[in-house]
Order: sequence, then C-alpha cells, then structure tokens
Amino acid sequence: MIRLKKYLKPFIFTLLLSIGLLFVQAQADLNLPNYMSNIVTVGIQQNGITHASPEAISANGFDFIRTLATNQQKMILDGAYTLVTDPSAEQIKKYPFAQTNDIYVLDTTITKDQRAILDKIYGQSVWTLISLNTGTGGSGGSMSMDNLDITKLYLFTPQLKMIPELVLGAAQTTSGAVSETLLKQTGVVLAKAFYTELGVDIDKMQMDYIFSTGFMMLLITLIGALALITVVYLSSKIGAALSRNLRKDIFNKVETFSNEEFDHFASSSLITRTTNDVTQVQMLVTMGIRIFFYAPILAVGGVYMILKTNVSMVWIIALAVGLLIAMIGVIFSVAVPKFK
Repeated sequence: MIRLKKYLKPFIFTLLLSIGLLFVQAQADLNLPNYMSNIVTVGIQQNGITHASPEAISANGFDFIRTLATNQQKMILDGAYTLVTDPSAEQIKKYPFAQTNDIYVLDTTITKDQRAILDKIYGQSVWTLISLNTGTGGSGGSMSMDNLDITKLYLFTPQLKMIPELVLGAAQTTSGAVSETLLKQTGVVLAKAFYTELGVDIDKMQMDYIFSTGFMMLLITLIGALALITVVYLSSKIGAALSRNLRKDIFNKVETFSNEEFDHFASSSLITRTTNDVTQVQMLVTMGIRIFFYAPILAVGGVYMILKTNVSMVWIIALAVGLLIAMIGVIFSVAVPKFK
C-alpha cells in the first residue's frame, strides 16, 4: 500500500471528494433510524406533538401552569409567552378558541435550549400536580393522564394557590427528581389537552408530522443514494486509472529486462503480474475507498450518536470495541504470516 502512494497522488482531490461523500452517506445512514423512531414515538404515540411546551395556551391554562411552577420558572414562562387579546386571522384559524378568549402565544425567537427548559417546566408541573394529588412523592396512583380534560383541572387552581409554600415546594422538589424522558412524555399529554382546548385539529397535526418526517426520510435516502453512487463512480475511476498507470510502468520495466532476467521469469508469471495481479490491486483500491474509509466514519459516527443519546451505554461500547480489537489482533497474528 505504501508503494501505491505515488500512484494515488495524482488522484488526491478525487480521493478527498470521495471521502467527503462518504461522510454524507454515513450521516444519511445514521440519521434514518432516528426519523423512523420519531414517526413511532412522536408521530403515532404523541400525536405529532414534539414539545411538552405548547405553542399557544389559554389564559386559564397559563395561570394553572404558573400556579404549579417555582418563582424562577414563572419568570421563564412570563418571558417566553405573550398575551394575545386581539388575535390575527391566522391565529384564529389555527386556534379557534382565540376568537372569543384570550390566549398566550410562545415567542417565535425562542432558542432550542430555551424550548427544552420550557418542556421541562411543563413536565415538572404535571408531576408536581401528581405529587400533590397522591401525597406519596409522585407515584401518580390516583390521577389518570388518559383522556385528560384540562378544563376540569382549572377548577382546582384557586385551591392550588392556597397550598402552603412548604408543601408546594416539597412537591416541586419531588418533580425535579423525575427523569427528563418521563417529564417530556407526561408534559406532552398535558400539551395535547391544551391544544384540544384551543380547538386545534390534533389528527391533522399528527398526519402533518408523519408526512413531513416521511418526506425528510425520502430526501435523506435520496441524498445518501446519490452520495453512494458518486463514490462508486469516483472510486472506479481512481482504480481504473491507477491500474492503467501501474500496467504501463510494469510493461516499461519488463522491457528493460536482460535475457538472463527473462530466463528467470516465466512468460506466464509476467502475464499474471501484468493482468491478474494489477486487477487485484485495482479491486483493492476501488473497494478500499468505499470500505476502509466508510467503516471508521460509520463507527465513529455511530458511537457519537449513542453517547449523545444515552451516556450510560459507554461501558457496553468500550467492551464491544475492546473485544473486536482483540479478535482482529488474533486474526492478524495468525493470518498475516500465512498470507506472506
């Protein structure tokens, strides 16, 4: 492979372009499972509702959430939502409830991190209510989240405001210990109830999310396929051009042989070196570009996405990689000497 370096030098730009396209293909392959997972979890299970924090909420709903929030959370909520008393035609179409009632609308300039904080606040509010309802620290035993009628919960807002700060604080502390995944799941149930109150077409929201996510999957698949086809084409071009140059140099070298050297090398051996052996090198380069570079890119990208999703799986990855390296080491130690 080191001797082939000079033959690869004229194609360095094409080689780098191929590696760049392999990154594109790896990104496509790694992201497709996430979109499929989103269709199931968000599109089907969550009715297309991606955030626990609704984009709009009734005035009663906003007051209800603020009652269950801490002082710091109340400040965040007040800064994120704007009271709308004179809604536009677009807002009325999207939220029919706003035609006769005041609503709070989420600020469009909210960042991704700020939205995540809001999602957590809504989730904690649910678990604070569950903790207050059960009095057992958040088991949620007597409070069902199925077919939640949010308007009935508003009846308890005056009573919630009268709860002693010590009791409310204990419930808020308990809700803060709940995992973020569970907070978001329960928060989404509450968000669905808020959207239903505003007259939002939940079924349309669900279908829009599924179709948009499915379209993204098709687009990513198309991009990945185009990247793969281009890499195959470029690697084939590199392999063919390299073998052409290699055959030319071998032929020129053979022409310089003396009669004694021709007697040492059989004609069949020279033909094999010029044809079959060069073809094997060509296949090595062609396949190697697509496999030797793609495998590490995919491996590193996969490990990164796993760590991004669940840090607790680090030890499994470390164990698997360690065992894989050990197996490869044993195979190489046995196979390489025999191959030589």
